Amino acid sequence: MSDFVNNTVKKAACNAVLDFGSGLGHLIRILSYKYNIQTIGIEMQTKLTSEARKLDLELEYTVKKYLTEEEMSKLIRPNHINLTLSSLQQLAEIPLNTKKYGLIGLHPCGDLGPLLIKHFVNTGDVKFICIVGCCFMKLSCNKEPCGYPMSEYLKGLNNDLSYFSREIACHAIETYCKRLCNGDYNDLKVHAYRAALEKLLQQLDPKLMHMPVRNVKHTNNMTFEEYCAAALHKLSIDPLNSSDVETDLLQWKKVVVLYTLRLAIAPLVETLILLDRVLFILEHGMT
Repeated sequence: MSDFVNNTVKKAACNAVLDFGSGLGHLIRILSYKYNIQTIGIEMQTKLTSEARKLDLELEYTVKKYLTEEEMSKLIRPNHINLTLSSLQQLAEIPLNTKKYGLIGLHPCGDLGPLLIKHFVNTGDVKFICIVGCCFMKLSCNKEPCGYPMSEYLKGLNNDLSYFSREIACHAIETYCKRLCNGDYNDLKVHAYRAALEKLLQQLDPKLMHMPVRNVKHTNNMTFEEYCAAALHKLSIDPLNSSDVETDLLQWKKVVVLYTLRLAIAPLVETLILLDRVLFILEHGMT
């Protein structure tokens, strides 16, 4: 990714890069220290930003053993900013000392991806965009600011995608396929556990239907109770019980079949979302 961004910066004649959802700053750290590119990392979690700055200092502490004072003084250092983006106005107010820059992001969650694309097409100073969309289920659909559909073409078709359609488009299919091909079916029981847990949560409170729970690596010896305890760790929810759970868990093979079918169409949904973004860019005269 760093090599690709560096080459794109050169081709676009940019002077800086903004990284959205920069996390611990690994990408911009390479871009700044290795490729001498001015970078700003935008991250909403204060803890991650603090850790990113510490990693910068640790790197400099190590390299100063091998560089002269003059070489150290010429280092281009990444800049880390805490900010939760929700509008184009916030993007316009990010401090930059250049009028030519690119937008990058490995994890532009939900509506952040569309927001960056809109900034790209509406701002002449932005010379390129390189983002990898994620968390499509968090997109705002058919309401402003609209994350999907973005293009006028799809809006004209009254196109809509359900929460469940957008959610499945986020799932990685490679590991699942490998387990199916290897016959590791017991490792797939975790999906039945997750389905049973979501059913219990919905019975407890319908508002908990889409509540994010902790990912749990299933083992053959793990009980459903142990799974629930791990998945709901750090959440203030009492232990869940239901007389239907054991019956539901006996149907785990049906859950695996259903999940497999959903994963089979996941690339189609993801492609639809991505092509909508391409159409939006084309509609604004960019090729």
